[in-house]
Amino acid sequence: MTGPSGVNPTPEKSRVAVLGTLAEFHREPIPFDLAALVRLVDDLDPDFLCLEMSPQQWQQQDFSDLPPEFGEALLPLAYQTDMVVVPIAETDPPAEPAAAGWRGRFIEG
Repeated sequence: MTGPSGVNPTPEKSRVAVLGTLAEFHREPIPFDLAALVRLVDDLDPDFLCLEMSPQQWQQQDFSDLPPEFGEALLPLAYQTDMVVVPIAETDPPAEPAAAGWRGRFIEG
């Protein structure tokens, strides 16, 4: 069934891929392959690349505190393609949750 002017009234579904990286392993003696990350994201060919950086970091182009997968892989890929970078981190992230009472003392060691 088509609508006016032959337009399909059923919208096309969007694909969403969530890709978690293990940034703590990038600075180890044997880092994982950032080129493989670039190939994977390039193969997915997303329209939007949501990255955990604050809007302020993005506006100021201040990537010094970001993990290598951003500055050495994903941001250069976005610059070379038509992917739109969307900063999704809060400017002031909430404090890490802490356990109270004996649980907190036990966790702290």
